[in-house]
Amino acid sequence: MYFHIVRLSSKNHRPEPINIGEWQRLVNNDPTLHWLSSGYLPEENKAAVYFASRQDVQGMDWQLNQQGAFSFQNTGLSQAHPYIQKIFEVAKLLNARVLEQPKAVFSIDSLVKHEPSMLTRKPAAKAIPVVSKAKDNKNLYGLSIVDVKPRRPQNVHRIKKRIQENSVVTRLNIRAKELHLGTSLQGDIVAPVPKSTSAQHYQVKNIWLELVAIKDAFYTFCVQTTFMIQLPDIVLFYKSGSKIVLDKTAIHLT
Repeated sequence: MYFHIVRLSSKNHRPEPINIGEWQRLVNNDPTLHWLSSGYLPEENKAAVYFASRQDVQGMDWQLNQQGAFSFQNTGLSQAHPYIQKIFEVAKLLNARVLEQPKAVFSIDSLVKHEPSMLTRKPAAKAIPVVSKAKDNKNLYGLSIVDVKPRRPQNVHRIKKRIQENSVVTRLNIRAKELHLGTSLQGDIVAPVPKSTSAQHYQVKNIWLELVAIKDAFYTFCVQTTFMIQLPDIVLFYKSGSKIVLDKTAIHLT
């Protein structure tokens, strides 16, 4: 099931779009909501991310769609989870309602009013999370790790947060049986969260790299596709063509 934040007319209960100006004012006045990029023109600034706390590395994506509404998939989070609470908080601030439907795209047909108790439902086994709890693999590789999503950079030079390029990588999981120079490889990067007081690490999956050099016990990989990671206090930027150098003990073939 999907949860939709929708404003309905008091006269005929038909949808009334939430306009971009309302959404921008809400984000600009809410310290827990951050624009994915500060470089958009005002009329284009529709996508933001919500961080429940400074320890929330994953974040919750918010996108005002063309219908003037927001849609989220039920991934089994409880009513008490901050992400779910934020859905109801934002709906109230926008004078809207939270509705439940079986489809990702909102339809006025067969509206079902959403009740808070229904938030504890478990999603279908094959559901793809849109709102997802940060996956904390505390025992993975002996490290405290959360999975984060890479994002496509947009107007990076205008981002107000501090930007750091290619943080030190702790571990690289490569999907290959052997490593050969000049080959394109797909893998997962594990690196420490900058200035984390709990030595927390983040993991970015399915990143494309090229092995460009081997010298003694050190391997040099070249990032093939530019991506960035948005954390509460910093943006980590991996530029296409930038290098990641690792000791062979940090490389694991899967």
